[in-house]
Amino acid sequence: MTSILPAAAQWNVIAGYDISGLRNTQMNGIINDYNLKQTSSYLEMNQVSLAFKQVKVLHGFVAGFRYGYDWGGLEMTFSRRSTRRIGDDYNVVLEVDEESEVTDTIIGMTFLKPTNFGDANIDLHYHIKTISLTKEFGGAIRIGGAIDYNIYTYEVIYKDPPITNRLKKNQYIWGSKVFVGAHLTNSTKMSFSVRAYYQWIWGDNSLSEFETDFDKTKAACTYCTERPHSIGLSIIINNGLQP
Repeated sequence: MTSILPAAAQWNVIAGYDISGLRNTQMNGIINDYNLKQTSSYLEMNQVSLAFKQVKVLHGFVAGFRYGYDWGGLEMTFSRRSTRRIGDDYNVVLEVDEESEVTDTIIGMTFLKPTNFGDANIDLHYHIKTISLTKEFGGAIRIGGAIDYNIYTYEVIYKDPPITNRLKKNQYIWGSKVFVGAHLTNSTKMSFSVRAYYQWIWGDNSLSEFETDFDKTKAACTYCTERPHSIGLSIIINNGLQP
């Protein structure tokens, strides 16, 4: 903290764009399982289904405040990266063994086309919101790191019916980020930061509720937890007097 004391330090308001590739193998495994069931059921009807694309690339904004000085800066920022995936829903008809001693023993299931066949009946929204405390070192070329407080959110919206089948889940997980980049001064009142970063979390992200919310045929947790990590790029405008 003693490095931020020079009189040349200045406050900036910052804003920018953030894009990242996300490695979340377990979540994409759930999506793949769903797509296989969906595709096979539609092929039996000689129809074409709209499968879900995997959750791999997120993008969004970053904004906050920066305390700049001659050889670096200290930042407090909020970022939000998201993606949206659309696919077809299917209705499930359970086959029950009526002669079994156990009531309602399920012996199989049949996948049928959705009520509004031909429409995309599910919206899957995935967000990562992050509050970061970032420390940066260097001149034109800079390195740094951050402590992150992340909110991982999924939202599954079934369009039939549209309101009662809206499922949402937030998870709160601490994490870290390291980056390397360039700091370019445009004028006495503006500069740009371009950073390539690697971000990871410190704990497990539970997928058990997502699995049962997204794929209603799942009876038990198959892909229970994961620790997703990201490789991304941030382009930031620093608006204010420059040191």
